[in-house]
Amino acid sequence: MLDANSLAALSSLKSTIVESKIVYTGTAKGSQGRFGFIKCEQNGEDFFVPPAEMDKILPGDRVEFESTTDNKGKTFAVVTRVIQTDLKQFVGQYQIKGNAHLVAPEDSLISRQFFIAPKDRKGSNQDYVVAQVTRHPFPDGKAQAKITKIIGNKGSAFLEHALTKTRFGLEDEFPLAVSSQASAYKEDFIAQQLPKRADLSSVPFVTIDGASTKDMDDALWATANEQGYQLMVAIADPAAWIAPASAVDKEALHRATSTYLPGQTHHMLPARLAHNLCSLVPGFQRLAIVLNIQLTHEGDVSDFGIEAAVIKSQAKLAYDTVNTFIDQPSAKLGLSADVIGSLTVLNTIATLLRTQRAKHHILMPDRDDFRYTLDDMGKIMTITIDPRSPSRNLVEECMLLANRLGAQFLAQHQTGVFATQAGLRKERVEDIQSVLAEDAPELAHLDPTQLADFVTLVNQCEQQHPALFLLLLKSLTRTEMKNVAAPHFAQGFEAYATITSPIRRYADLANHRVLHKILAGDENLALDEAWVSGLQQRILQSRQAGNAVEQWLKCLYMDNFQDVEYEGVVHYINGMGFGVQLPHNGVDGFVNLKGLTPKSQFDSKRLQHQIGDTTVSLGMVVRVVAQGADMGRKQVQFQWLDHPSNNSPAAA
Repeated sequence: MLDANSLAALSSLKSTIVESKIVYTGTAKGSQGRFGFIKCEQNGEDFFVPPAEMDKILPGDRVEFESTTDNKGKTFAVVTRVIQTDLKQFVGQYQIKGNAHLVAPEDSLISRQFFIAPKDRKGSNQDYVVAQVTRHPFPDGKAQAKITKIIGNKGSAFLEHALTKTRFGLEDEFPLAVSSQASAYKEDFIAQQLPKRADLSSVPFVTIDGASTKDMDDALWATANEQGYQLMVAIADPAAWIAPASAVDKEALHRATSTYLPGQTHHMLPARLAHNLCSLVPGFQRLAIVLNIQLTHEGDVSDFGIEAAVIKSQAKLAYDTVNTFIDQPSAKLGLSADVIGSLTVLNTIATLLRTQRAKHHILMPDRDDFRYTLDDMGKIMTITIDPRSPSRNLVEECMLLANRLGAQFLAQHQTGVFATQAGLRKERVEDIQSVLAEDAPELAHLDPTQLADFVTLVNQCEQQHPALFLLLLKSLTRTEMKNVAAPHFAQGFEAYATITSPIRRYADLANHRVLHKILAGDENLALDEAWVSGLQQRILQSRQAGNAVEQWLKCLYMDNFQDVEYEGVVHYINGMGFGVQLPHNGVDGFVNLKGLTPKSQFDSKRLQHQIGDTTVSLGMVVRVVAQGADMGRKQVQFQWLDHPSNNSPAAA
């Protein structure tokens, strides 16, 4: 037996061992599998969390953990305490397995099911429901929830829309206080503002939008002069109507942006404002912020000004109408001489602006849009391509210019909501420099972390090294919003801030408020960094909602085309396989290379797969056959018909 002194010594040794262990803190991240990761706050590293440990926590949890090593030398995290959890409720599918009632979360990053106690059950097998977390899984991995709402089942119309809207907190109706405030706005407010603004009602502005668009937030006019060209961009001015912290403003900030789901739009502002009082409806005076821009004959900006004004649009033109005019200038299309003259100059200006962007900045490849026709159940019946057109390019060039100049104006006053893009992801810089040295040594002297060099690099690669060009685009960070000006590498701009869609985007509305303050000489201009970060997070959620519905519906749509062969383009590559996009309908699918022979060798530096003598790279055209969808991941599955195993003599 150990004597008292020995026991004391052993106890002291145990205390020393415990005290010597390093305890970290971090945030848990889920994965498509049962494992996960913890982003360490102390060193920024991602620690692997094996399934047994991931069962105890939820994605988003802030935890304490220790790092340990298994007998194979692999390091992983062991969770010791949950500091904070944010997952209070979720949407998922009700499942009955034997006597157990469970809910499987719709979020694929939550790779666990929640037990539903008898008193908390509601609904039936396969229903989609809202569930509230009643028991966190730490420390024993046993998680529970109760059903608070039934959303529907697979037979419900527009189920995918309803489920996603609930998941991301999108409300169909505006709160009563918001509707009441919107109803109280009077059109005579515009006339009251006229003495305080420039009266540009006689300028023959026109709007150019889709035929069904009602929230028209920009109008254009242009003319030629001795210095080159004068361009006016008029932007709707909801900031003049909406008082900060009012009911309408609070709801607009909560929504952050208009959210576009297939077949449905959730507007940021009530229809009375978005479609009427703020919209640049032809024939009616409307409040606007106007950029008056002087361009040289080559399309460079020689001067510009910004002012609050009242305008009156002369016509609402559809893209197709403007396309017809551009293709056939002699076709009058019932337009006035003033409008025809302006459109002619606008088309010239757009060509010059695009040429200047190609010369001094970066032209990203044009991407076609796709339109969905839905049936009465909210499922896709057809997908049609909506290709880029001259009229869309015309509007885009004018809006890009207005946003750049708006950013320049805001940056001079050191405030605003700026869209920034920091260039290459940090972990990709060294790989890109290595590939340049090996494949394009004449460009290896360029520093991709510097804006000017990056612009030169991208443009040179597009012309001379298309594979490198695509690799650069796939190595970019996400766009972020900041309260200080910073470069937008992906566009090649020194600064960029969106101001042209204040009816649809709260960031633009916020920038308009700053513009009004600057024009009024108000020096209280600061925007809080945390506020801008929160706005960005809400915008991201809106985009995620739109993408989630779209991808779900595409998966269901492609179930109708199993075993159909297609040609597609490789547009992303990871260690498991590669993504393929079908050009005729925009559907993305995945080719999983796991288990195929010969085995692939993945080149993470070049983002390529080497399978025998075949190299799969970005931009490559491949033949695939549709194989349905992985509905858990909402991912269309393709089989690669050009894989060497399919073309071998044995396979034949």
